[in-house]
Amino acid sequence: MLVVASLAAASPAQDKVKLAMKGTVGETFRRRSEIAVKLEAEGQKVTLEQEEIVLVTVKEVKADGSLVLTHKVESETRKVNGEKIPSESDSDEYTATQTALGKLSSYEEKKPDADDKTHLNERLFVAGTVVFSANPVGKGDSWKVDFQADPKLGVPKATGEYKVEAIEDVDGIRCAKIKLEYRELEGKAKLEYSGSTWIEVASGDEVKSKFEIRNVEFGPEDSAILGTATGNSGRVSGSPLKGAQGAKANDTAAPKKEDEDTIDKKVKDFDKMPGLFTVYKRTKDNRQQVYLEVKEDQLDKLFMLQATAATGSGDGRIVAGDPVSDTVFSFKKMPTDKL
Repeated sequence: MLVVASLAAASPAQDKVKLAMKGTVGETFRRRSEIAVKLEAEGQKVTLEQEEIVLVTVKEVKADGSLVLTHKVESETRKVNGEKIPSESDSDEYTATQTALGKLSSYEEKKPDADDKTHLNERLFVAGTVVFSANPVGKGDSWKVDFQADPKLGVPKATGEYKVEAIEDVDGIRCAKIKLEYRELEGKAKLEYSGSTWIEVASGDEVKSKFEIRNVEFGPEDSAILGTATGNSGRVSGSPLKGAQGAKANDTAAPKKEDEDTIDKKVKDFDKMPGLFTVYKRTKDNRQQVYLEVKEDQLDKLFMLQATAATGSGDGRIVAGDPVSDTVFSFKKMPTDKL
């Protein structure tokens, strides 16, 4: 259930626009996003960075005006504290259905994570999407949306407040600049989202946005670490509605992908320590990095790790070489290509 409060304030009729999502089946457009998340746990500060380009395709336009859109990551770069880490873009594909006013009604991932209990992707999608007023709006107009909990999506009760800051052109595209504030009202970690989004008047699609997200959950639900994210996104080509794109939106060529990472490139300047599992190690900026090379024929086999003390204790109770623990383990390749 969705409740939209009446408009507050007023603006001249000639400045008002009627916002609604519109699309043409088969149309594609691309969106680039950059986000940085800052975390702190047990005294350690971590910054996660992600940049990606997503190809969006209009799969279906329903009779009630709802759009079914598929989203597929074409290229992605991830970093932890400035160091590049392997991408997971092969698993990032989902289909979302949105009403004509923008509300998310269904969200299906191609490779869903059965262990994900936080439903973070769905919550972020809802938080960052402007739900339009049913009435024409102009500069200064504002409205509020009350979101009821949706167990199917995993989205809790929340409230969203929206205000038109301007009607202006962005790269030749007529847009409504909308300020949004979204707050979850239930749950252990209540997500908060604030920012500005430029909406294409012709299609109801986001042309660009700048945002901050607070209380972003990472890890298992019962022991999640909370972070704060800042970022921006923008459409780099195309539009969901045929003929609606502006001067800079006509380049539909796929973006050039970065060269694939190889083991040799990844471990350049590392010290190599051959063994059952080859270890690559280096120290940079007072931080130690370690990579473990696992061969295909070592997957799904049992190994034993015999851990011993590297140094002793001052009281002599533990000396270097003392056994600590024996652990049996194996490496398994997951559908997301993680081990």
